[in-house]
Amino acid sequence: MILFGCVLAVAVVFSYAYVWLARIFPKQFIWVTGILNIVFAVGTAAFYFWRRYWSAAIVFTIFAVFLIFAFYTWISRIPFSALMLKTSITVSKKYGHVYLVSFIGGLIAAAFGAWYSVTLVAVYTRWEPSPSCNAAGGGCSKGKVIGLIVFITFAMYWISEWLKNTIHVTISGVYGAWYFSPHNFPRGATRGAAKRALTYSFGSISFGSLIVAIIQFLRQLCSVARSEAAQEGALGA
Repeated sequence: MILFGCVLAVAVVFSYAYVWLARIFPKQFIWVTGILNIVFAVGTAAFYFWRRYWSAAIVFTIFAVFLIFAFYTWISRIPFSALMLKTSITVSKKYGHVYLVSFIGGLIAAAFGAWYSVTLVAVYTRWEPSPSCNAAGGGCSKGKVIGLIVFITFAMYWISEWLKNTIHVTISGVYGAWYFSPHNFPRGATRGAAKRALTYSFGSISFGSLIVAIIQFLRQLCSVARSEAAQEGALGA
């Protein structure tokens, strides 16, 4: 518990320092971030070339070339991006509910992740075929375990996406209120944005989250299938 508290305190300090530096030196911040991304990509590609891992080296080389080209085309837009970055940080500092919404959303997401983990373990414990299951009344099977895991995993993806997008819409509503009334900021802007996200925009957020959840779920299935195929190939060899 003490270690967790220390790690959390360090994370908060570094996060505050990160935002503070981005507000004071927004243009330099963007330049340094872009250059570091390029350096890391080139360094990773060079490392894989040195290790003779050719497939990964080629992929990271292409990635590095793309980053260099993209950063070159972005140079003319850096002043505007720096202004937007400084403005957004200034608004969030003035209206601290932005951080409060993010904090509450993070707590809910962490609690939901823990709930998902407990549910996953409970499914294995209750429905995995075993002598204890037969003593408890039976009904256990591999198919039931797989079906329940598929269901709760998909539900986890969907609810997580909905929560993330709801937080995003709520925070965007605060910035929207500031944009249209920069000198007369309305009272209750955060509550109003949250109300709109949970009522008028609830269907749109849920449907968009569903689409993203389906894509993520299919990608996870492909990843699992690829891993099993690789294991079977290794066993066959």
